[in-house]
Amino acid sequence: MELTPHEIAELNELILSELLSDGGGILGRYGEWHLDGVGTLKVERVSAERHGRRISPPYKRIIFYKENLSNVNNFPLSREVDEILNPLGHKQLVIRRKSRFWVVFLWIFAVILLITGGYFLWQTGSKSASEPLQSQLIPVPKTQRVTTRPQALERIPTDSLDMLHGRTYVILGTFQYEVNARFVMEQLPGSRVYRLDGKWAVVVYESDSRQQAQTFIARDTLYRNEYKPWAYTKK
Repeated sequence: MELTPHEIAELNELILSELLSDGGGILGRYGEWHLDGVGTLKVERVSAERHGRRISPPYKRIIFYKENLSNVNNFPLSREVDEILNPLGHKQLVIRRKSRFWVVFLWIFAVILLITGGYFLWQTGSKSASEPLQSQLIPVPKTQRVTTRPQALERIPTDSLDMLHGRTYVILGTFQYEVNARFVMEQLPGSRVYRLDGKWAVVVYESDSRQQAQTFIARDTLYRNEYKPWAYTKK
């Protein structure tokens, strides 16, 4: 036996009054309300359902049990009752696809970083293998530019020594490896290799007077166009 529209309207008014009372009344507290001579109203929770890319949110409905009858009916709620039971409404939610832009970007960045790092290591390895012979070399002046050689250079021996304290040296360049310094020394007649703070210095002039060393640099016509000679006094 179905409820008449008039009965549905009256029951909705009773349910609304009950839900608006303190604590939601019997129906709000216990989820079930028995009405003598009418039947039983029971609140039922319905889980969310997915329909493709859309999701129906969970909601509450009222099941009506007619007294002395075994059939169960979904009770049609009024708008006011439905708003109390389901304040979030019944609007379906759309599932947005996750953007893969950042995943692709990070993957491309990692590949570029890997290639760049591999190329850098390859270049470093190649340079390290050839460094003892080629790195830190300074250009050698062309022989046709040499017109005269300072007499002071002839007094410099050809083997390497430690610098003497208080003596001033005219240096063309310093090198991390002795073999590089000696290679340059062989290209510059009269030059000399000295130890200098853990490195190797190519010296073309030395004197006990710093003034004489600076005068040599000022009057030099052999090295100034190719190098930048500088005076160093050993402390």
